[in-house]
Amino acid sequence: VSVISTKHNDVIDVIDGFDGPSGIVITPNNKFAYVANYGSAEGVGAGNGTTVNVVDLKTNTIIGEPIIVGLAPTALAISPDGEFVYVINYIDGTPGSGSMNIIKTKNNTVTATITGFFGPADIVVTPNGKYAYITNFGNNDLTPNGTTVSVVKLHHHLKIVDTIEVGIQPSGIAITPNGHFVYVTNYNTLSSGAGEGTVNIIKTHTNKVIPPTIVVGESPKAIAISSNGKFAYVTNYTSNTVSVIKIK
Repeated sequence: VSVISTKHNDVIDVIDGFDGPSGIVITPNNKFAYVANYGSAEGVGAGNGTTVNVVDLKTNTIIGEPIIVGLAPTALAISPDGEFVYVINYIDGTPGSGSMNIIKTKNNTVTATITGFFGPADIVVTPNGKYAYITNFGNNDLTPNGTTVSVVKLHHHLKIVDTIEVGIQPSGIAITPNGHFVYVTNYNTLSSGAGEGTVNIIKTHTNKVIPPTIVVGESPKAIAISSNGKFAYVTNYTSNTVSVIKIK
């Protein structure tokens, strides 16, 4: 993990000891980071990782024993109060096999696990901490394809409460600061090549997709929304571009 000084945009430190790091979250108090290990060719093998490391941000070192999670953890999210870290696991990319673990940050133990996802790729938690939205990308070999976003209730009987149809291979996901809208990138890259990349908008009050469907570059992967909620930035893998969306 590289540490970049935002003042000068220089790498000021490198933290070693991970195996194919695939996602990172930082606690609200800025004391710790959680890093998912997807697995790498030089480690346990790509997609064979099963751990999350905890990093002390004061010393920039891994602390404690690795936390055991599901197979091939792909992304992380943290609750607004920092009490829980949510880890989504790709497993083997077959329908329903993907899982989510909940880590309690007080003692760094997994307190709950649910299954039912399809090649989960990314996760976002609502600002009130009550729900998570997870993109079901599908199989990394590009078939079968996922076309849904799962909505998970995080408190009191953890479970999937809704499934929302979006585009082909939903990948990245982000939520507006007010929690009213979720933006989802649709990778839409099949064995025949990259199709038209799009972004869907989900209204969180109804969990319905609303217009417009926004056309971006080819193979849109990650998405981030500015802190003022005015713009979304989408990375387009095949196009080698970033699309900027003005949010109404």
